[in-house]
Amino acid sequence: MSKKVPVRKIASGQPSVQEALKAAGVIVGVGLAAGVSLVLVLDKVKKDIFVNEDWPDEEWSSDDWADEDLD
Repeated sequence: MSKKVPVRKIASGQPSVQEALKAAGVIVGVGLAAGVSLVLVLDKVKKDIFVNEDWPDEEWSSDDWADEDLD
């Protein structure tokens, strides 16, 4: 009788599923940390630039310009 050969044998040097999941977790964690820090930094920069600006009191959505001659 012949011996049963395993259908899938892990070759030496090939990472296991657990190692691949661990690497994927590290990649996702680093990406998440980078994304959160980017959002926080951009929010701070936006607030520093635009919060203290003196914006005109004019309403930007008005149609007053429609009656003017643009030539």
